[in-house]
Amino acid sequence: MGIAFQKTTLVLAFGLCASSALANTLNLCSEADLMVGTKVVGKARYAAQNCQASWQNQSIEMQFHYTEKIPGWAFKRAAHHFLSKNLKGDIGFFDPISNAYQSIQSGDRYALFYRHNSQTLSLSLNGQTLSRLQHPKAQQYFNIWLGEQPFSVKLKQQLLN
Repeated sequence: MGIAFQKTTLVLAFGLCASSALANTLNLCSEADLMVGTKVVGKARYAAQNCQASWQNQSIEMQFHYTEKIPGWAFKRAAHHFLSKNLKGDIGFFDPISNAYQSIQSGDRYALFYRHNSQTLSLSLNGQTLSRLQHPKAQQYFNIWLGEQPFSVKLKQQLLN
């Protein structure tokens, strides 16, 4: 009887901890092929607190799982290009994130996570944080993929629909 009580108590305690932990997690909203031209170079995933709400008003994450080698300079150049196309004014405050990109191999995974309550953007490669940016406009970095003039209109539609 004591064992049954202990198991019930452990299950209940675990359930309460898991519920509070899950309340702070993001939901996977969508996944789509990541293409450069006509070549699939990986998969992109979009996660948010609420998949039906605007990406601009909540914590979100984008993950990129690559199947091809890509040089670091290509990420940096593309980030600067699409930020310039989508945002007015100075975008130099994004440099700590954009300049942190490194060359990748097939199997590598980049992730960008924005925490809404602290206005913090983090870039990681294979689970290791490369850079963090705390700024009132940090979330606007996602305009590269989700803005008015994104890297790929098709990718944006697939991720947000």
